[in-house]
Amino acid sequence: MTLQPDYQRYLRLLEIDGVPEGLEGLRRIVRQHLTRVPFENLSKLFRNRRGGLRRIPDLPTFLDGIEQLHLGGTCYANNYHLNCLLRALGYEATLCAADMAQPDVHLASIVRVDGREYVVDAGYGAPFLEPLPRDLDHDHEVTLGAERYLLKPQDAAGRSRLELHRNGKQSHGYVLKPAPRC
Repeated sequence: MTLQPDYQRYLRLLEIDGVPEGLEGLRRIVRQHLTRVPFENLSKLFRNRRGGLRRIPDLPTFLDGIEQLHLGGTCYANNYHLNCLLRALGYEATLCAADMAQPDVHLASIVRVDGREYVVDAGYGAPFLEPLPRDLDHDHEVTLGAERYLLKPQDAAGRSRLELHRNGKQSHGYVLKPAPRC
């Protein structure tokens, strides 16, 4: 597989050699992305102040921010570009909207590998260092300190509910809708 130079650069910035494949490749991409591309909004504020830009940066600008300034982005930039990278690598990845307090205020991906679906979210500020399975019959838990993230089994409409619990109380979360966003 021959990748466009920007996607080759993206993999280099993630410190990934070669072309990752399958579930193990997806795990590696997710882990590297979460540890090397921060979830932050400083880049968004910086771009807005410097040029009035209020949209997702193009890929070269996003990669420049990672390489030169150690930036990343919000859920929109991080998950959009990660989704594009996954598709360029041949993964079946769907960019989806999620509802929080308001509809469609978050983005994440559903990635299909080996007949299974996974939630991939590099823009929630959470320790999702592995793709999260969607074919659940019970809650899937990710714990970090006093925080517990619970991914619930899909509802009748195929939506995945993620809940953040702090000190035993639900404090945040989202509902990921499986319809393609773009």
